Amino acid sequence: MSSPPPSPRAAPRVSVVVPAYNVESWVGQAIASVLAQTEPSLELLLIDDGSTDATRDVIRSINDSRIRLVENERNRGVSAARNLAISQARGEWIALLDADDWWAPQRLERLLGETSRANSTMVADDLCLIEDGATRPWGRLFGVRGLQIDSPRLIGAAEFVRVDLGLTKPIIKRDFLARSGIVFGEENEPVEDFAFCVDCLLAGATLLVVPDSYCFYRARKNAVTSDRVRVSNGASVTADRLAQDTRVIHNPELRLAVAQYGRRARSGKRYFEFIQLVKAGRIVRAALMAARSPDVTVQAARHLPWSLRARLSRSR
Repeated sequence: MSSPPPSPRAAPRVSVVVPAYNVESWVGQAIASVLAQTEPSLELLLIDDGSTDATRDVIRSINDSRIRLVENERNRGVSAARNLAISQARGEWIALLDADDWWAPQRLERLLGETSRANSTMVADDLCLIEDGATRPWGRLFGVRGLQIDSPRLIGAAEFVRVDLGLTKPIIKRDFLARSGIVFGEENEPVEDFAFCVDCLLAGATLLVVPDSYCFYRARKNAVTSDRVRVSNGASVTADRLAQDTRVIHNPELRLAVAQYGRRARSGKRYFEFIQLVKAGRIVRAALMAARSPDVTVQAARHLPWSLRARLSRSR
């Protein structure tokens, strides 16, 4: 069941795409942050992906002519939901937002203001990383990834993969997606954002990255990305797929970055499996795993500072 099609008025500058599945506690904040944007020319496409909680009721309770609601009778996944929304979008630009995240009011205006640089196809900002229930972010994505950006600059596929900017949510020209035929691949979940951006870059898109952070990325326990073993496995599978792409094979820098990304993913999977064993009280098996895989202790040393900072942010 869908909302009526839009009237044939002037197309908005931006189509904001928000898939929503059982996010009754968070989707209201996401919607409010879109409707509060200082860029006035926008439409908000919300795809309720078969929610079984009150998500649809929350969406329906918000009366704004810029909202278009599409309802899936069953859960089809975030990739299918985004593809459906993009197929119905009318804006010049597509902006992606997860239903449990939110934006600063000036985000779209600021990113759109940068689009003329290098005739950019995509523009991305930094992310504020915040734990669910915390009052302030514990860090920013670029800092966590070790990416140094002092002013807007282009980032190519090799650097995107090497630094792993898959959590970013660039705005992207809709006509580029139409011409290239690129869509979100369901087979790439739960690292569909990473795979989508890399596919765009391989197809000739230009990505401009700005150092400011206008998007708040909420980490919550029941989110798909909270299953770190599944995320790491998805990243490994995606790396294997990219490694077979001739555009990667013939680009030595990118080929190396993809290989490193795959190794990190496989190492991360072992680490998170180790953590699961520890949490389950299976200490002997965890110790044996650490002995067989020395990279587990390296991963533990790498993740501990982030975990402590996130925990401290929840206590503030």
